[in-house]
Amino acid sequence: MNETLTILRALADENRLRILSLLLERELCVCDLTAVLGLKQANASRHLGVLKSAGLIRERQAAQWKYHSADRAALPAFVRSLFLDRLRSSDQCRADLARLKKRPAEGCRTD
Repeated sequence: MNETLTILRALADENRLRILSLLLERELCVCDLTAVLGLKQANASRHLGVLKSAGLIRERQAAQWKYHSADRAALPAFVRSLFLDRLRSSDQCRADLARLKKRPAEGCRTD
């Protein structure tokens, strides 16, 4: 029950839902998220920390960058259903995905 509550709390924020939706699309760094969602870096990082603590995303380090992705294997069925059935059809998520598709896949990588 505690794990479910942690996940529900993590999903109880519009910005975290938008971030998770984008991370289901592809791996991103914080600068990608700030550019697409219009968030400040500190705010995006805080939201990523909540999602990571809930076990919904994972991160990997490459040089000075941290890359985040949805942990599809860890996503409970109700979360996958929420995204596939409801959120992905919302105007906001569609607009976010359109902005992401205009952004180069390399994002802020400068190495």
